[in-house]
Amino acid sequence: MCRRRLGDTVDSRSCGADPPAPKPPSTRSQMHDHDWPTLLRAISERLFEVTDEDAREAAWFAAAEGDTEREALEARTRTASRWLGFPGATEEEIAARERELGVRFPDDYRSFLRASNGFLSMAGFPYGMCSLSPVQQVGWFRDLDSAGRLKAYRRDFADADPDALPDDWAVPFEEFERTLLIGESDGNECILLLPPGPDNDWELWTYDPEAGFGGESFRALMEHGLRHE
Repeated sequence: MCRRRLGDTVDSRSCGADPPAPKPPSTRSQMHDHDWPTLLRAISERLFEVTDEDAREAAWFAAAEGDTEREALEARTRTASRWLGFPGATEEEIAARERELGVRFPDDYRSFLRASNGFLSMAGFPYGMCSLSPVQQVGWFRDLDSAGRLKAYRRDFADADPDALPDDWAVPFEEFERTLLIGESDGNECILLLPPGPDNDWELWTYDPEAGFGGESFRALMEHGLRHE
């Protein structure tokens, strides 16, 4: 798998350690904060242009979490506004979740959360039907993996020779197990963050049990919505 670093350099403590003290926002972070609403608005508009009614109904159903009245409200309000985002998270909400998890999120992901605390998806963004969770629902994949993806990966690949695996599958189980789940589909696809280790920065992964792993920057992942690939 092509494993690229995500965002700016952050403290490379282990995932179980106390989080580093918050740093003042850099000029780069401020620029990201300013730009994210424009990007997310463009993604929303693009997805409304290229998706069909079935994809939209699936998005409203997922957002409503089984509440039929809320599903109808989501359909009306989001169709009128052509907006798939949410009000941004506050710095206090982000920092509270970071303290609970013992990490500090990478800067570009924090900037996204300040612009929109989660994001609904439609077909084609970013892989399948993945949506991004609000920060309050972000957590360790090992605790949230109700679909059994970790268990299946351990069974099929944990003891395999990494050199014998295709690049899209050559991920150590121990690293997969310590990722954070930040988004997923109504199937098995998901979006993960791997916290820093001694020799690497944050990494963003996508995982599909039928296609393996992918990696790129968080912003590049979001921009798939503009290309609708």
